[in-house]
Amino acid sequence: MSPNPNIQAELEQISPTLAALPRNQVFRVPEGYFDQLPADILLTINPLQNSNVPEGYFDQLPAAIMNRIKSSGLDNADQLPSIFNSIPRREVFSVPEGYFDGLAEEVMNRLPKPAPVVRMASRISVFRYAVAAVLTGLVGLSLFNLFNQKDSETAAYSPVIVAEAREILQTNSYDKVLNSISDEEITGYLQASGEDVNTALLASLSNESNLPDADAYLFDESTLEKLMTELNIDDRSNN
Repeated sequence: MSPNPNIQAELEQISPTLAALPRNQVFRVPEGYFDQLPADILLTINPLQNSNVPEGYFDQLPAAIMNRIKSSGLDNADQLPSIFNSIPRREVFSVPEGYFDGLAEEVMNRLPKPAPVVRMASRISVFRYAVAAVLTGLVGLSLFNLFNQKDSETAAYSPVIVAEAREILQTNSYDKVLNSISDEEITGYLQASGEDVNTALLASLSNESNLPDADAYLFDESTLEKLMTELNIDDRSNN
């Protein structure tokens, strides 16, 4: 092995004697030493690994541990001052009889109860029905006031009409009551109130999408009559 020139020059400056010493390998091993080394190490380790235990070892293990603990405690007790030996050995902690029987229930009773969950959806639904009822009542009162202005004779029946209207709203029987009224009664009421029967019938039976354009009434005078014929409406206002 050739020395490094830089190291050799530095070494000559420090100590020429050391620099002049020959560089020979002083450590030696037998030939083939490292070839047999792994096998020799395993042969040395295996005899030390004994995983077998005596028969019945674990059967006697708890008793052996307790005996060792007791003997260790006796040895330590002998080392304690004599004043401790005069202290009586008795159980100082106690609980009332049946304490643990009702402990779980008592703990659960002391836990804070969760706050009640309020379902907002149901309240909103009730609110919608209330708003619808209020609007229906306002429309009914408006119509009642309108009819009352046209016919003062109905003033005496106002409490009865209001009571019947309230019952209809409470029982939600508007459709049932409306279906029980005949066409003749509706026509008679409109005629008595001075209403245009044909206009009311057109408004109740026709669909806006099927009505003629506004210009059709200007250019053709028979447009209204044709529409009444298509809807099968008689001139009931003259009856």
